[in-house]
Amino acid sequence: MIGIYLHIPFCAAICSYCNFNRGLHDEGLRRRYVDALITDIRRSAAPGVTADTIFFGGGTPSLLEPAEVASIIAACRDSFALADDCEITLEANPESSSAALLDGIRAAGVNRLSFGVQSFHDAELTRLGRLHSADTARGVVRLARAAGFDNVSLDLMMWLPGQRPADWLASVDALIDVGPDHASLYLLEIYPNAPLKDAMARSGWLVAPDDDAADMYLDGLSRLDRAGYEQYEISNVARPAARRARHNLKYWQEGEWLGFGCGAHSTYAGERWRTLSSTTEYVDRIGTGADVRLGHPSGVLPLDA
Repeated sequence: MIGIYLHIPFCAAICSYCNFNRGLHDEGLRRRYVDALITDIRRSAAPGVTADTIFFGGGTPSLLEPAEVASIIAACRDSFALADDCEITLEANPESSSAALLDGIRAAGVNRLSFGVQSFHDAELTRLGRLHSADTARGVVRLARAAGFDNVSLDLMMWLPGQRPADWLASVDALIDVGPDHASLYLLEIYPNAPLKDAMARSGWLVAPDDDAADMYLDGLSRLDRAGYEQYEISNVARPAARRARHNLKYWQEGEWLGFGCGAHSTYAGERWRTLSSTTEYVDRIGTGADVRLGHPSGVLPLDA
């Protein structure tokens, strides 16, 4: 079975480390983009192709309205054969995840949430340009549980500027206390063009030595293992009872997926391609019926090949 990836490129603020395909949120452009995304999905319809995962990535998909999420999922359901147990994940930021939003997207069909927490230290969050606090992150997990989500993942980042091993392990312990079903642990990658690199130079912030970073990774995994989380991939752990991220596993196990939205990548039928990166160009080209895919010889999806 294939996965479906849906790229939502809007953010309320740009994190100082981020190198993803994203831009500041504009409500009018967002609405046009959602319409274009739905059109793109429906033009690619292949009812004979079954999908068992849908993943809303970004950007910040939690900036979407619940009705927009429902319409996008409906387009996927109308265009492909969705498995009865389809895993439908939406990435969310704590500060943009109100109780009303979480209730709404749960009703729309989302059954898995992935929160970008990154740290449980407010000073570290500030350095990264994040808009939420550690308390907000704790609270949003409670809101997700109240909305009926029984599959919640949290992201944490290690090797942050100024972060000591003890700081990292305190964040790991805080995550364990919150009790998500899944966690992703990432080493920060500092890109040459990221504002964080300049901020580090101005402020004298340093990252830990490589050996300390290795210990942070291993010690964090050991604590999670003792807490009942199983490592199943380099940066991911999950509780037993089928809480592994099925969509993410497609990337690691040479599976197939179709990507929709600006900058989304696809792998299907022995071919790899991506859509163009510009949000406005994507919207405009979809509006005129022009191709938005790069790298595929035919310029169209080979779904029935």
